Parts: sequence; C-alpha cells; structure tokens
Amino acid sequence: KMVEPLHSFETEHDDMIHDAQLDFYGRRLATCSTDTTVKIFDVMGDKHELIQTLRGHKNAVWQVIWCDPSLGSYLASCSADKTVIIWKEVDGEWRQSKRYENEFSGSMTCIAWAPSSVGLVLACGMSSGHIVLLKKHTGDNEWDIETIDESAHDGGVLGISWAPLSLLDNGDDRILRIVSCGCEKVAKIHTQADPDSEWEHSPLPEVHTDWARDVAWAPQIGLEKDMIASCGQDKKVVVYTREENNWSVQEVLSGEDVTVWRVAWSISGHVLAVSCSDNTVLIFKQMLDGSWQCVEQLRNKQ
Repeated sequence: KMVEPLHSFETEHDDMIHDAQLDFYGRRLATCSTDTTVKIFDVMGDKHELIQTLRGHKNAVWQVIWCDPSLGSYLASCSADKTVIIWKEVDGEWRQSKRYENEFSGSMTCIAWAPSSVGLVLACGMSSGHIVLLKKHTGDNEWDIETIDESAHDGGVLGISWAPLSLLDNGDDRILRIVSCGCEKVAKIHTQADPDSEWEHSPLPEVHTDWARDVAWAPQIGLEKDMIASCGQDKKVVVYTREENNWSVQEVLSGEDVTVWRVAWSISGHVLAVSCSDNTVLIFKQMLDGSWQCVEQLRNKQ
C-alpha cells in the first residue's frame, strides 16, 4: 500500500542532501549535504529544532552515522574531500574529536561503526578501493589506523557494514566480520578471527550486473542465521542467507525501472527498507514461508 510521509521540514541545506540518520533514541537527526555541512536537529513528533551546523569538510559530505550511546556521544561523517571527521558532543556542543585524511583515497565514500562490544572502531571505505579502521584508545583521544584491505573493490568501495555478534560463531566476540560492496559488482566479507590474525577476504555469490551501491548486515535479534542485503545500479535488491557455512541468494526486488540506492534493516532483522532513485522507499517483510513481500511504499511528492 502507498503511504504519505508523516512529517517533513526544511533543513536549510543549500544543496542536495545525501544522508539523514536518527540517533539510537530517535530524538536527534543528523543530515549531510553537497553544501559541505552536517546539521543536527532535535526532533519530537512533528516538531524540530536546528541545534548546530557542523563545518569542517571542504567538499560534499556523503554519509553520517551515530555511535552507540553506551560508548559516548559521537557522530562520524565522510566526504569527497578525502576526510573522515569524528565529532564528539562536549557540554552540549559538537566538536571535532578526530580528523582523518587519506591523500590517496580520492573520496571517503562510506563509514560504519563497529558493534559496541568491540569499542570505538570506525570502518571507512574509499573510492581508491581501500578499507581502513580507526580505533580509539581507551582513556585518551588517540586513534590507531589499520588498513584491512588495499584493494577491496576495483573502482571504489560504495557500501560497508559490520556483522553483529554472531550466534553462529558461538558468541565469540573476537571474530570481527565486515561486508563491503562496490563498483566491481561483488560483495565481499572481511574476517579477522582474533586481534593477532590477518584479515581474510571472501566474495559472496555474484548476482549484481552493475555497481553494488549499498550493503547491510542484518541484526540478529531473534535470528539464528546470518542475513545480508545488497542493492545495485542494476535495479536489484538481494538477500544473502548463511546457514551451516553456506550462502544462498534470494532476489527481493528486480525488474523495476528505478535504481536502488540504499538498504537498511529493522532492529529485528525481519523488515528491510529500500531507498530508490524515484524518491520512493519500499518496505519489505519476510513472510513465514521465507519469501519477501513489499508491504508499504512511501513516496515524497515534493
């Protein structure tokens, strides 16, 4: 069924908005834009208030992401100016805590915070194909930089997501897993068995025929299997499911005449939101027989 937005408001960005993210409690909204700024709003029902405009990037800002509040009040942003900025809220004001620049990156294209049990660790994907981790020291403001893959995707990394603590790994939180996608059409899983091990890289089944634009690992609340969603320039949305170390693939959306830009899971992992190039958001739900059905369409007429 088609539904209308509950509320919309003017952000006062001067150019295209590339991302908008609510915090853990759904009370603050962060947006970013080609106008080089990040804006933070207090939101409550149909009311909103601009709290602060963050300036620090020199080119388009592609993505913003909130950290788990159990680790502090942090927000990260990445930009076409080859930088990632980690912002920290101090006495009600947002300030730069870490600025990371990679002169060879071309553009910082995507970012993702690790699960809270791992600590303050941010994964960063670049148009150069690199994936790096920024790791904060406990008790001070020093950050380590670790490169986990220098050529994850030919043509650039476009999407990145961490795996939750997996029931399939017997609750071993030393095992870190990241999924990424990019211009070479294939999604890949990067695994580190323990802190002293090298990262290992393995591709998921190849299904996309054009750029894979985004990827998201599903939460595992109530799930006893791994699920990953990806979407692409080829107008497809697929879900990869792992059971007993074997990955199967199921097409959720194909044949539509729109490019699919982003995918995001509900907290339970049973509902998948898909953002399309025609200003439509599609909501898919997994049925009891395992199939996926579009249950709602959200369209902005403005």
